[in-house]
Amino acid sequence: MTRPRWEERSSKSGVPLHLELQLGPVPAIMGRPSELSEVVTNLVLNAIDAMPAGGTLNIRTLADSTGWVVLTVADTGVGMTEDVRKRVFDPFFTTKGEAGTGLGLSVSYSIVKRHGGEMRVDSAPARGTVFTILLPGGEAGAPDGGGSVESLGTRRGRILLVDNDVQVLTILGEMLKDAGHDVVAVSSGLEAVRAFGPGTFDLVLSNVAMTGMTGWELAQRIRLNDQSVPIIFVTGWGLQEEDQARCRTLGISSVLFKPVAPAELHRTVQNTLADQAGQAVSSAF
Repeated sequence: MTRPRWEERSSKSGVPLHLELQLGPVPAIMGRPSELSEVVTNLVLNAIDAMPAGGTLNIRTLADSTGWVVLTVADTGVGMTEDVRKRVFDPFFTTKGEAGTGLGLSVSYSIVKRHGGEMRVDSAPARGTVFTILLPGGEAGAPDGGGSVESLGTRRGRILLVDNDVQVLTILGEMLKDAGHDVVAVSSGLEAVRAFGPGTFDLVLSNVAMTGMTGWELAQRIRLNDQSVPIIFVTGWGLQEEDQARCRTLGISSVLFKPVAPAELHRTVQNTLADQAGQAVSSAF
């Protein structure tokens, strides 16, 4: 997938780029191939960009003594300052100017964390960069963490679903409808504000990173009118410490990370609706 990019760079600009593979045997990993492919692709392309004058890209795999799978992607490029190294996984942080979105490494970090792994970076100016990923070896089993959708609960709710990605909106909407929920799906925060009213919905499920009005801004608008309706965030990024504090301030019930498995979505919605019902009973007495 990445070979055309670095071969083109090498042939067109005369920049010498060398590839070293040290692929030791490793146990199988339980994960999503498309996501893990995205992680490795991001790391390889970033390494190429970090070597404008050429260099060596080294990709290595090994199994450590505890059964973890270790993947390293190393380059001999320009390296990073300590300040850049500390911020490299932050959403929207980029050193590429308008050529970069600042999301590649943030999304990669989130993917690795969702797979139960760790991701770290070692770098110094003019000394290159090494990204290290550790993932747990796995065995085939229940991909959704155990328990069928049917066994997780049968509460039904009126749900306001918000996501500006039409494909995600459709998939999540179908999951919720299949579970018996009454779903109103809208593709922007502004539409959600228009649709929402106190007592109209039992639950709001919203993407965080939306153009126009973000999930954060939507939650603030909702809280002006309703302090009790549960809000669940869906995001493709990892949350920083300040984001977690912000979630507590806004009363966010849960945060789901994309891609959301059906059982995970159902479990979270059922638990949230049950908690809300419990609070309603307590307040009645």
